[in-house]
This record gives sequence, C-alpha cells and structure tokens, in this order.
Amino acid sequence: LKIRVHYGISEELFDLVLRLDNVARARARILYNAGYKTATKVKKENPYVLNRKTGLGINLCKKIIGKNKF
Repeated sequence: LKIRVHYGISEELFDLVLRLDNVARARARILYNAGYKTATKVKKENPYVLNRKTGLGINLCKKIIGKNKF
C-alpha cells in the first residue's frame, strides 16, 4: 500500500515502475497496455519493436531497455 500511495500506481504496474528507469505511472500504463506485463519482457524486446508497439520515442525505448534496475 505504501508503494501504491507513493507512486500513485495500481498493483499490476509495480514491476514496471520499480524495475525500469525512465518509467513512471504513465509510461508503465502504456507498456502494460501494449502487452508488456513485466520488466523482464521489456528488457528482452528490441527497441524498434517496443517503439512500434507503444508509440514511445526510439531513444526513450533504448534508455528503458538499456538501463534496468536488476
């Protein structure tokens, strides 16, 4: 509950927000709605495919994939 209040996110977005740099609530929701339910799935994706599926900028996709908090 503390984490939900601090980040203002629902439980299904915890993994994305807590384990990916440059990802807060709005970007986590975009990723989640595009089918990326876990940070591991995002990490394994090609940045160009991630860009195409989410509409996030290519440089941002590279940053998200390249800098994970594992």
